[in-house]
Amino acid sequence: MTTLFNQEDVLEAYAEEMRRETRRETEKKTAARMIQDGKILLEDIVRYVPSLSMAEIKQIASDIASQA
Repeated sequence: MTTLFNQEDVLEAYAEEMRRETRRETEKKTAARMIQDGKILLEDIVRYVPSLSMAEIKQIASDIASQA
């Protein structure tokens, strides 16, 4: 009997997902630092961190403003 996924495939998929989540969190932290510095427009941040949408950038900015 064959299985749909072997253990190695499952572990590789899990590792890739962890790398993707880590990269995403790093990008969000980068955008947050740029917003906190206040020197770069939100529209420019989207250019520098293209994996984040304008809506996500605005949400990060909103979260930062609500913490102040």
